[in-house]
Amino acid sequence: MGRLEPKKNLGYLIKAFQLLAAQRPNVELVIAGTGTEEQGLRRQVINADLWDKVTFLGHVPHDQLPALYGGCHVFVLPSILEAQPLVVLEAMRFRKPVIVTDKIVSAKIGGPGVNGFIVDADSVEDLADKLTFFYDNPTRRKQMGQTGHDRFPVETAATVAEKLDSLYKSNKPAQTSTETSNKTRIQILAPRRKTRLLKTKALLTRICLSIMPYVPLPGEWYRKLLVKDSEHRYMNGRWNYMNGIEESHRYNAIIGICDFLKPEIRTVLDVGCGEGILQKRMTYDHYVGVDTNERGISLANTRGNENTEFVLSPADRFKPKRTFDVIVFNESLYYMKNPLAILEKYKPFLEKMGSLSFACFEPIWPERFGMGLKKPDGTN
Repeated sequence: MGRLEPKKNLGYLIKAFQLLAAQRPNVELVIAGTGTEEQGLRRQVINADLWDKVTFLGHVPHDQLPALYGGCHVFVLPSILEAQPLVVLEAMRFRKPVIVTDKIVSAKIGGPGVNGFIVDADSVEDLADKLTFFYDNPTRRKQMGQTGHDRFPVETAATVAEKLDSLYKSNKPAQTSTETSNKTRIQILAPRRKTRLLKTKALLTRICLSIMPYVPLPGEWYRKLLVKDSEHRYMNGRWNYMNGIEESHRYNAIIGICDFLKPEIRTVLDVGCGEGILQKRMTYDHYVGVDTNERGISLANTRGNENTEFVLSPADRFKPKRTFDVIVFNESLYYMKNPLAILEKYKPFLEKMGSLSFACFEPIWPERFGMGLKKPDGTN
């Protein structure tokens, strides 16, 4: 967990995990974070034939950390240089045994076998042995996790709330009058009515979008409804889940395919890029993201540079200026009125031996798109 940089020594962890997986096949390694070493680590995983056992989550939002810590059995910090590793304390807070290297002098380890282990940073076998111990001894693993949790007093949401409540009460303002209370009540009710109206509009928009691909209405109507629906989702925070852990598997699958089919420097076209979540996670020589939502593109443009471009445009109107090694439709095709026509439109902009990837929530859609998409010789 953290930046994927040389000092984090994650290559050492992957080597130890490879030894563990050879003896205990039913294991999984989850790596959270981004950084300069990510591409090299992904290649190491592929070369070690661990692609089905190692998951790269990329950046994990703070509110997703409890789920991440809670879902693991052991926390490993293989770093060779750390000041005060707070992630170790966080793992202990969630009753997880920890493994750190002997290079981390400030790590809060009570001693060998107490609430974790300190391993030799130069010995892959040492780390593999400790991982094997935790795998083979689930009861001991839980005991050590509990010991780590009990070592430190922890501020909970309840204790912090209690302290804040006491602080505010010590500076309590004068009691408001009945008249003021009535005004406040009226002011609160107005936004509620507005919220209900917005929800009703959003529902009607979704209904219209669901039926429009099957009725002969102008494409411009469909486009406007699509943009309006996307705006509602950004306004209500309904796109926030895309940055969460639960969506990481899909991004990892797309990136894994790209790494396998086009492992070298590549150019990428991301159609329906939103705020550029895929761009943040993958490596490339040149990237172009396209989306119809102004809010998403404005968020993405904060990361734009000479090798990264975000374009506000509908997919059926965008005209690429070059060909690409990888073209991605990530959860975007079934928002388009004629998905097969869109795929045919972009096919000429795919480099020879390039990769055309599309991810869809409904399993039936990839089959329909794949069956309908024509090969260069005109066959299906």
